[in-house]
Parts: sequence; C-alpha cells; structure tokens
Amino acid sequence: SKYADPASRPRIIVTIPGTGGSPGLDTEVISDMWKETLGVEVEIQQVEWATYLQDMNRKRLQLWAGSGWQADYADPQDFIDVLFYSKSDVNHGNYSNSEVDDLILEARTEIDNNRRFLLYNQAEQMIVDDAAIFPLWFDTDGYALVKPWVKGYEFTPIIVPKFKDVEIN
Repeated sequence: SKYADPASRPRIIVTIPGTGGSPGLDTEVISDMWKETLGVEVEIQQVEWATYLQDMNRKRLQLWAGSGWQADYADPQDFIDVLFYSKSDVNHGNYSNSEVDDLILEARTEIDNNRRFLLYNQAEQMIVDDAAIFPLWFDTDGYALVKPWVKGYEFTPIIVPKFKDVEIN
C-alpha cells in the first residue's frame, strides 16, 4: 500500500461541504489525532454543496464527512442495499463484494422477514469485516423541547420526526 511507509505516505484529503467559516471542531480534532497518533497528514478541504455532491457522485473523494445520509425508514435495506450494493448509485465508496451483492439480491425478494433480516445481518457483517466504511462520529439530534400541551411526540431511531400521532391540547 502507498500508505504503509510513513516517509512516502501521501496526505489524506477529507472533503466536507460548506463555504467560508471553519470546518467543524470534530473534523479538526480527528485530523489532529491522526497526525499525532498515526503520523498521517490530513488536509480538510471545504467545498460548495453542489461541488461536494457532484464529486461524491463521480466517486472523486478520498474521504468525506457530512454527507447528511440518514435512514428514510427503519429497515436494514435503507442502508445495506442502498449504500453497499456494488451497482447502487449512492455507493460513493465504490465498495464491491460479490458475496454481499448475492445476499442483498436474495434479501430483496425474501418474503420471510426473519430470513430477510438474517440475510441483511450476514451482509452487514461482511461489510464490517471488509472495513468498507468507518464512521467516525454520529450526530446527536436527540434533544427536543416538547411543551406540556403537546401529546404523542416520540423520538424515532431514524432521527426524522414523525408527527402522525402528535396532538396539541
């Protein structure tokens, strides 16, 4: 690997969306930790949102943060299939494993939910074992001020609030 030898190791470019201002403290802290602990030079590159999306879709980014991906619904398909199937349009990391693809294709048509979840679990474990992605942090959108006259509001594991059961008295 071209990253094995510290003397000739190329710097890593982390691309984040945004204009002006400073990158988030979390990105700066992690890049400082990589330099101090691993000897890895990191450049944080901040680009316009449109450029960020275009470069991500064209698979031009080496590392990126702040993609804004979150689950649309609580199902493993929304991550495993969408982000890691080799022919997915949003497989921005260009991950490819034919065994994972086979499990995903089988899970797509499996009608037994227990078996379907087992297939996605197997695919997920392979993805983890392949180190196809390494999330460095997660947003903490777990706080909300709910007034006493608002009833039925619940936090969801997919972050996106659901208001179908909310009542205002």
